[in-house]
Amino acid sequence: LKINMDSPDLRSLVVKAFGGNGKCWGSSNNASHLRASAANSVEINNPLRKATKGKKLDLPILVMGLPKSGTTSINEFFVCNGYKTSHQFCGGKGGSRNIAFCGSIIKSNVELGYPALYQTGYYDVYTQLDVEMKIGSVEESSGECYFPQVEALDEIHAEFPKATFILNTRDISKWYKSVSGHGRMVERLALCDMPGFPPSNEVKEEDFIKLYESQITRIKSFVKKYPSHKLIEIKIDEEDSGRVMVDNFGGDMSCWKQKNTREDVLNHYVELQENRRSKNRMRLFGDEEMDLSQMNITSIEDLLNFLRSREESETELPLTPEKQENQKLKKEVTASLENLSYINEASNIDDEKRSMLKLPILALGLPRSGTTSLHDFFTCVGLKSSHTFCSGHGGDRKLPTCAQIIQSNIKMGLPAFHETGEYDVYAKLDLEYMRGTTEDPHGLCYFPQVEALHEIHTQYPHA
Repeated sequence: LKINMDSPDLRSLVVKAFGGNGKCWGSSNNASHLRASAANSVEINNPLRKATKGKKLDLPILVMGLPKSGTTSINEFFVCNGYKTSHQFCGGKGGSRNIAFCGSIIKSNVELGYPALYQTGYYDVYTQLDVEMKIGSVEESSGECYFPQVEALDEIHAEFPKATFILNTRDISKWYKSVSGHGRMVERLALCDMPGFPPSNEVKEEDFIKLYESQITRIKSFVKKYPSHKLIEIKIDEEDSGRVMVDNFGGDMSCWKQKNTREDVLNHYVELQENRRSKNRMRLFGDEEMDLSQMNITSIEDLLNFLRSREESETELPLTPEKQENQKLKKEVTASLENLSYINEASNIDDEKRSMLKLPILALGLPRSGTTSLHDFFTCVGLKSSHTFCSGHGGDRKLPTCAQIIQSNIKMGLPAFHETGEYDVYAKLDLEYMRGTTEDPHGLCYFPQVEALHEIHTQYPHA
C-alpha cells in the first residue's frame, strides 16, 4: 500500500485500507501535537515540588547507581511528587524517546568540552544517566555504551558542584540475576569499556560483581573528596526504602512502589492486551458504552447486524445537532466495516483472517512521515504495534530498538525479525542516533527499510 500522509482524505484512506474506527486516526507527533504535549507537561510538573520544601537539597538530583537498581522506581517517585524528571532519555520537552539517550548527549558534550548536562533538558532529577546499547562482539560492535556516573564525575562536579547524589543499591546477587534476565542487557554491558571493566565477549558473574562493588566505592570516595555534594544512600530492596525517600525528599509515601520488576513486565503485557480488547468491545462510538460480549457480538458481521437493527428501530423524533453528528459517524463507520470483512475489531483474529491480512504490516517510509500516527491508529484498532522499540511486552523504550535487533540478527545470519516481539505492525524500523563527526562518529544509524529489504522478504515474502 502507498499512502500519502499529506492527503486531505487520509482518514478515509487508512480506514478503507485497514478498517477500524475512523476516530482512531489523528495526526500525531506534528508541531501542534508537540506543543499541546509540552503545555500538558508544564501543567503537570509545576504544581507540587513539595519535596524540597524545608529540605536543604540542591538540584539537580542525580542517580549514581547502576541500571536495574531501582532507577524506574525512583523515577516514578519523583514524577509522582511533581518533579521534572528524566529516565534514560533527555532533551526537548520531557525526555521523549524521539530525542536522545542522556548518556549519548553527555558523552558528546564531554568530548566537545561543553558542560556535561548541556542540552539535556535541565531536569530536576536524572534517574538514569547511562546508555548501554552496544551489540555485536568486541572485535566488531555497533551502538554505544557510556556511564556518566562512572566516567564523567569530574565534569558533572564542574558544572554542578552542589548537585545531590543518590546511591541506589540492592543485593548484588539479585542485581546480577535481574540484569541477566532483562532482555540482552547482560550481553550489552559485557561489551562496555569502563574503568576496571574492559569489554569482553564472555559474560562472567565475578566481573559484574566487581563492577557493582567498585561503583559503590567510587561514589562514596568522590563525595568524600567533594563534600559539597549531598549523598543519599538507598537500598531499594529493603522495607524502609520508601521511608528513606520520603524522609530525604518529602512528598507522598504512596508514590514509592517497586517498578519494572519481571512481574511488572508480564502484567504490563497482559494489561496492554486487555486494554485493546476492552477498548474495542466496550467502546461503541462517542460516549456510548455497552458490553458487546453480553450481546454475543464477536465479529464484524455481528456488529454490522446489530448496528443495522438498531438504526431500523430508531424513532423519527427530531435529532439535535450532536445526535445528528453521532448518527453520521455511525453510518460512516458502518460503511467502513462493510469494506473490511476479514478483521475482527475485538482483536481475536483467527489464523484464516490473519493470513488474509498478510501480517506483519511494515511501514517502509522515512521518519517524520506519519509513523507515529500510523502506530497510534493500529494500536487503537487492536493490532499489536511497535514504534522504534521492539521485543518484550509492547515495545517499551527500555528495551532494544528494532533497528539494533534487526542489524544484529542479520550479522549473525538469523532471520531479520528474530526476537523482535512478533508484532502485527512495525510502524518505525529505523534508528538514527549518530553523534560526533564523520571522522569520529558514535551511536548507531541503521535503516532496515533501506538496507535489509532482501532479508525482510526472505522471512516474510507476503508482508
